[in-house]
Amino acid sequence: MKKERILWGVLFILGAICLLFSHTDFMQGLQINVWNLLWTIILLAILIKSIVRLNYFGIFFPLAFLCVIYKEPLGITQIAPFTLFGAAILLSIGCNMLFPKKKYHGCCNDKHFHSGEHVSFDEVIDMDTNEYIRQEVNFGSCVKYINSDNFKGGRFECSFGAMKLYFTNTIMQDSQATVTIENSFGGTEIYVPKNWIVINQIHSVFGGVDEKGVSQPDGIHTLYLTGECNFGGIDIIYI
Repeated sequence: MKKERILWGVLFILGAICLLFSHTDFMQGLQINVWNLLWTIILLAILIKSIVRLNYFGIFFPLAFLCVIYKEPLGITQIAPFTLFGAAILLSIGCNMLFPKKKYHGCCNDKHFHSGEHVSFDEVIDMDTNEYIRQEVNFGSCVKYINSDNFKGGRFECSFGAMKLYFTNTIMQDSQATVTIENSFGGTEIYVPKNWIVINQIHSVFGGVDEKGVSQPDGIHTLYLTGECNFGGIDIIYI
């Protein structure tokens, strides 16, 4: 996280320098489009980070944006931006299906998970009592209650859908647990007890993570959130 903050800090400073010199004779003499240069720097940074993390949405969408910016030098003016972004979506989905991530961030081996089925629209699941829990939602919605009395971690994936996770009846025997969220073109709501400490380590590409409600941590239990949020939103709600 510290390296990421340094990277984005440097990019913002470079952006400020580009804006300050955008109207100087030097920059105009070079015939450089400052905004295109600024967007190129940002998109390349996202692309490099996404390649390291094998985030396909973060790989193909920056490439699509770069193709739009440089369509004339690339000789692809006949291809509409909508077509490029549509291809980026299909490539991202296809690669996620064919080449899924093999490692889970800071949680446990896949064999320890209790795997939920692909759920249908508006399905409510209120029966999981395992230590490690996994659930997927694709093109639908799901409400899931985590009723474990010894919760240690989980992995939850939401693509083109909506998922609500309730940890209100969840008990941690240990002092901490790790949950991995993979949210792409969807919305995920995470309801946690207000006395928990929530450490947000989710990486976002054209998405965001918001916290709602009032946190009153007692210093006993800590929930670590890892994973990716691509073209969607994740809400952490304290209740």
